[in-house]
Amino acid sequence: MNLLPRFLLCLCIGALPLTAAANPAYNGQWKLDTTQSTSLDPWSDLTMDISVTDDRLAVVRHYSAGTRVAQETLDLANQPKAQTATVEGWWDNRHIDAWLAHDNRIEVTPEWLNAGHSLRLSINMVLETQQGEIPVKVTRTLQVSDDGQTLREVQHRSSRKRPVVHVYQKI
Repeated sequence: MNLLPRFLLCLCIGALPLTAAANPAYNGQWKLDTTQSTSLDPWSDLTMDISVTDDRLAVVRHYSAGTRVAQETLDLANQPKAQTATVEGWWDNRHIDAWLAHDNRIEVTPEWLNAGHSLRLSINMVLETQQGEIPVKVTRTLQVSDDGQTLREVQHRSSRKRPVVHVYQKI
């Protein structure tokens, strides 16, 4: 019985990563370029702080409009599994009078794609509306440029036909 082919197969399978590695180019503070992005209404400014390690992933979005400010903090294990996070609110609501239900708890699954050049955050949440509770799925795909200075986020929502596109510059 020839064990060499089996040994080589096991060696190759063991060398494959289960997920793409976290990309440290995401680390830092990013400022929204409003001229290249979908309207941010009702906000006028958005910055995002990202911290990536092998174990943790933190994404903090800071919204402002004059004296009105809000923040959304996602602090997650850097693993491609569903995790429950409690956030301060759903600030992407764009005047639709919908608010997070279930004490602002959402389910988030982070996943690194394209050899760490893309980060996908799959989010499931329930919104309270005048018509009752509505489940909403949001997929936020972030991609850092090759030079590490531009971050593009494409956000798809089950409640919206067109994607929201945000372009950030590193500050």
